[in-house]
Amino acid sequence: MKMTVRFILALAALGACAERDAKHSAREPAGTTEITMTPDALRSMIAAEGSTATVNQLDANTAEANLWWQVLDHIAAGEDQWLELVADLKAGVDAGAAESLVISVSRALTSNPAGVLALMPNVYLPTEICSMNEVEPTEEEVATYYADAIRAVESVTNPAFQGVKTDCLRSLRSNSFG
Repeated sequence: MKMTVRFILALAALGACAERDAKHSAREPAGTTEITMTPDALRSMIAAEGSTATVNQLDANTAEANLWWQVLDHIAAGEDQWLELVADLKAGVDAGAAESLVISVSRALTSNPAGVLALMPNVYLPTEICSMNEVEPTEEEVATYYADAIRAVESVTNPAFQGVKTDCLRSLRSNSFG
């Protein structure tokens, strides 16, 4: 029997309820349940419905917090389990979602450079990710990003990544102001 996106979202909601800590934000009144997505639930959704349908469902979600943005936040944080799903997600994104995904992967470069370099060149080219992809960043944000990204990428010592590391550093340095 084919699992539906709604069924998988329901499973994700049940998991969120089981794992939820006691914190409530100002935007979340007591007694509401925030639906969260897990890497396993996302993997199941992609397997059951395909990449495009999954991304469309996540982006159209009307829960308190849009599930697509939750996924992007985990990717931007450089969490390995989420970075492993980037290739599948990229296959299902359109213009707006594609840009958001690129921004998130670029952000992850500063916290998990090896995880991001592992996506190159098969998922993204270094020139796509190894640059400041934010929309209208301040000069300070740009300078901070490039300094942090260059430092992070330079710290990668895995010999398997040396080629993409060199290409990424070249792209970062050619795009930075410093």
